[in-house]
Amino acid sequence: MLADTNGNPVSGQTVTFTTGTLAGSVFTPGASGGAVSTPATTNSSGQTQVTWTLGGVLSGQAVQASFSSLTPVNFTATVQLPSSALITVASGNSQTPTVGNAAGSQLCALVTNNSSNVVGATVNFSVSPTTAGASSVGSSAVTGSNGQACVTFTGGTKAQVNTVTASIVTTTSTNSTTFIETTLAGVAALVTPTPNSAPVGAPNSTINGVQVLVTDANGNPVNIQSVLFQVTGGGGSMNNSGLATTLATGIASINWTLGGAFGGQTMTATLNPNPNSVASATFTASVQL
Repeated sequence: MLADTNGNPVSGQTVTFTTGTLAGSVFTPGASGGAVSTPATTNSSGQTQVTWTLGGVLSGQAVQASFSSLTPVNFTATVQLPSSALITVASGNSQTPTVGNAAGSQLCALVTNNSSNVVGATVNFSVSPTTAGASSVGSSAVTGSNGQACVTFTGGTKAQVNTVTASIVTTTSTNSTTFIETTLAGVAALVTPTPNSAPVGAPNSTINGVQVLVTDANGNPVNIQSVLFQVTGGGGSMNNSGLATTLATGIASINWTLGGAFGGQTMTATLNPNPNSVASATFTASVQL
């Protein structure tokens, strides 16, 4: 309403309505705020009105009414995504970061409506599983001019397959899409005997499937890691020149042929190559008749 200093309605005046965006108390004119119809002059009650057609952005749409040097008045609208809005994976799916490593793990979701990018939509992200050592992801992001919202995925200390869900809330439902991110074990750091650290055999016999478990610093099994088994006492030998490779379980196994002696039959297992001499396991055979 347009009024004089005494509060009396002022008729027959033209009020200017301008569309734009409002950030805090700062109004910025522009087409992002949509469009308004041509206003009529104020009536006997000092009032006039326009029809406001909203723009394509979801946040901060506003219309500013101004007259002469008077302080303008801002009108704002809460804009929601229509039920026809879609969310899809834009980039970052099927990455394989190592545990605790965020490098190269940006996930971007695309929000569109009728094949057009949606600007200003809030996309919520969540990751599962959520058990100890789980990975993490940014909780939310807002779509930019390209319709994309991006967050960073950080591998936890647990090597596992992670499902990241990106979702939007529309006027009728919650629409979502998923990313599958696999955190891989880190660098091999520990070699432990399992399950038979003290095998039993007769002199010159072969003990099949002597095993070690290779893990990273967080206890995750390390796959495709070469392990070197070496006889250190008793004169025995190994198949395959003592070399074995871990499976997905982190286990590598070897067949140990014992020497002829009854005492001092020993061997070690180390990483191959072995960057850390501490990362080794020692086996002592109990030799019986």
